[in-house]
Amino acid sequence: MTNDQLGEIWTQLAYIYGHTFTKAYGAIPNPAWSNELRKLTHAQIVNAIDKCVDSGKPWVSLPEFVAWAKDISESHRENAAMYRDDRLRITDNAHLLSNDNRDAKRKKARYELAKLRAKL
Repeated sequence: MTNDQLGEIWTQLAYIYGHTFTKAYGAIPNPAWSNELRKLTHAQIVNAIDKCVDSGKPWVSLPEFVAWAKDISESHRENAAMYRDDRLRITDNAHLLSNDNRDAKRKKARYELAKLRAKL
């Protein structure tokens, strides 16, 4: 996987999760994310991004993303979630998007995901 492809995936995640994602993980993929993303197939990445969009969650951790990519069982996802850094958890819901804004953001993410699929 090229750095440009990693950047495209990162852009998709930023579209889905907004500034909280890039604030926590940076504007470009950090080494941990880069290493794990390179281990995944195109189909696995598409699967995980689809689940990010459909989950309605305001956040995704690296273990959750990998679990979604590999379609690992719910119990494994719960185990992965417990390793999240509590300082990065979103506790104030005031910033969450309304349903209309969230739907528009999902539509934009799906459009950008289709562009990414075409490139890969």
